[in-house]
Amino acid sequence: MLLFRATYLRSFSKPLPNLLKSRTCPQLNMSKKRKISAGVPENTRSESPPTVKALTRCEWASEYAGAGSKEYIHYHDTEWGRPVHDDKILFEFLVLEGAQAGLSWATILKKRSAYRTAFKGFDIDAVTAFGDKEVEALLAPESGIVRHRGKIKSAINNAKLAQEIVKEHGSFSNYMWSTFLPNGKPIVNKWTCLSQVPSKSDLSGEMSKTLKKRGFNFVGPTTCYSFMQAVGMVNDHIAGCFCYSICCDLGR
Repeated sequence: MLLFRATYLRSFSKPLPNLLKSRTCPQLNMSKKRKISAGVPENTRSESPPTVKALTRCEWASEYAGAGSKEYIHYHDTEWGRPVHDDKILFEFLVLEGAQAGLSWATILKKRSAYRTAFKGFDIDAVTAFGDKEVEALLAPESGIVRHRGKIKSAINNAKLAQEIVKEHGSFSNYMWSTFLPNGKPIVNKWTCLSQVPSKSDLSGEMSKTLKKRGFNFVGPTTCYSFMQAVGMVNDHIAGCFCYSICCDLGR
């Protein structure tokens, strides 16, 4: 048992390159392993995360490359998997999940504050008004975000499409929840270990296809599944994680 424990701990002593391009549970490629600030509603997001070492968490929050930081654990404990119905936050995660493509979630979390400033608090109408001048400003080093022209222009394009959806359905939230989860309730999985968590699903494939048909970019099936996990459309906390029951209660 002691030999196993020592071997297990050594296996996480150095970051593994293939874990840095996760698209589901942050930092973990499940397909290979087999893959708050202002604006966060108080009824779904905890302001005071529990003591780091006192509770059982999903492994990705503390044991994988780039994890274990205060920001990372706070994100797991207070945001990931909790149902979101706020348009600004939904749009924020749509942008951030798209920005993560090819990068680690830890990188995006470190830049999150800069993203909120750069994209006007993720106000859909404000981002819709961005033009070439704003794009060039966001490509400058001082913007603090991922300086990828395609991802930046995609965020602006997606804002315009989200604005159209708001006009059609009353809110971006109404559209996302009613279109892909007709009963308005999150999908609650009962995984017992991280290796069971998928990187995509039939539903995320349907979401990807539907959004792409409307003109959205950077919304592949894996990105859509990560989005669904982040905003609580899917509860993929491991059943033994203390957040699992919290998210179940919030989704009822």
